[in-house]
Amino acid sequence: MPDPRYTALRQNSAFVKNCPGCISLIIAVLFLLTLVSAVSAENVQRKALVIGNGSYTDYPLNNPVNDATGMAAALKKNGFQITLLKNAGQRQMKEAIHAFGSDLQKGDTGLFYFAGHGIQYKGSNYLIPVNARIKNEADVEFEAVNAARVLRKMELAGNDVNIVILDACRNNPFARSFRSVEQGLIQMNAPAGSLVAYSTAPGEVSADGRGRHGVYTGFLLEYMNKPGLTIEQVFKQVRRAVRKQTNNHQIPWENSSLTGNFYFVNKAVVKMEKRQPAPKPVTGSMVITSQPEKAEIWIGEGYEGQTPLTISALQPGLIVVKVGKAGFKDKKKKVRIRAGRQSKISFRLNKDMLPPGRLFVLPTPADARVKLLNSNVPYKDGMELAAGQYRFAISRQGFATVEQTIEIFSGRTLRTQIFLKEVNKKKEVVDSTDSQPKIETPFPVQVEKTAKTKELQTGRLTVNPDPWDAQVRVLTIQPIYRPGIK
Repeated sequence: MPDPRYTALRQNSAFVKNCPGCISLIIAVLFLLTLVSAVSAENVQRKALVIGNGSYTDYPLNNPVNDATGMAAALKKNGFQITLLKNAGQRQMKEAIHAFGSDLQKGDTGLFYFAGHGIQYKGSNYLIPVNARIKNEADVEFEAVNAARVLRKMELAGNDVNIVILDACRNNPFARSFRSVEQGLIQMNAPAGSLVAYSTAPGEVSADGRGRHGVYTGFLLEYMNKPGLTIEQVFKQVRRAVRKQTNNHQIPWENSSLTGNFYFVNKAVVKMEKRQPAPKPVTGSMVITSQPEKAEIWIGEGYEGQTPLTISALQPGLIVVKVGKAGFKDKKKKVRIRAGRQSKISFRLNKDMLPPGRLFVLPTPADARVKLLNSNVPYKDGMELAAGQYRFAISRQGFATVEQTIEIFSGRTLRTQIFLKEVNKKKEVVDSTDSQPKIETPFPVQVEKTAKTKELQTGRLTVNPDPWDAQVRVLTIQPIYRPGIK
């Protein structure tokens, strides 16, 4: 389509006749201006991190994943490079935020969008990952992601325009387990050149929505795609629509320190983005596996988790990876991280062959029997045992059996003494001058003699125990004792 300014010049015939070379000069100037504008547009990049969390175990939400998907599509249409996360855990969110902040450069436009559960705690806003296990207030700082982390990353990048959109002002899902409950999110100060938008006013809650999108994000998707509207005008239109839809129960809110105009729809940028080469990756990733699995991973002095594990947003260079597991020898490997590539590293751990310990059990009395209960190996003095805990029984006739757990340490000799207690028994003493038995007891016993017969001599026995209600048995014939028994 011809430039309207060029057409106007052609229509002015007098000007054309008097200056026949001016037309070519003006066309050349217009071409140079267009080229400079295009080059400027090429150098400005738009980058966005979009997260939608809805699959919470205890308090699921219907709209966040749809909201994030729709937002990513709208931003991509308007020239943004998109990183989209759906139902992300804490580690995934933190790694994505770190990579997003590292990728921003001076002159870029950065946009962060989050839909899901968000709460305020101790003057800060926290975004809730889908794998958060929050039992009380003390868990929030360890299980959630502080929203201020995003603003700090953007501020350190030094880029010109930063936009944070939080559709996370829903009811606190953990209110029952908190001692004090504050609704919604708290207002955050926006660094220079930033705008922070909330789906409702500070301290208030927003609706999740009954359709495909939440109320706030649904209207935001509608108005941000209208050309010619500055970002402030877009959010004003959204605020009016949400207030009307919710009968003034939900009022979106923004906190801005932008100094220039920003347009979501920028046709020049969109056209130039199509011709731009793909941005060169600046970080790499690594997949770590081990046999056996569930081994602990360290990179340098930092603990990373358990195998198998994928670690992203790693800076290029040589790093040292250490893997360890209880009962196995630690292993280290050097890995070179290359930008845009994924390194794979596998560890095969060997069992830690520690020297055995020695055990000597010294019982009293010395002829007591020692038995190893949790092994089929018979006990011998000085026997070698692998490090661990062992259960022993020490017994002898006439003594109470003792069971004891003994811990063996690698490379050490252990000597342990066990003292058995003798069991008390009644003793019969027969008087050689009289066939009547005498009984030694710790309490008084009265024996009455009776007449003798050819077959059997009988007598009466009265036992007065202390305490009086103790049970008495005659051990030779096993009857139940009664006073005056024959």
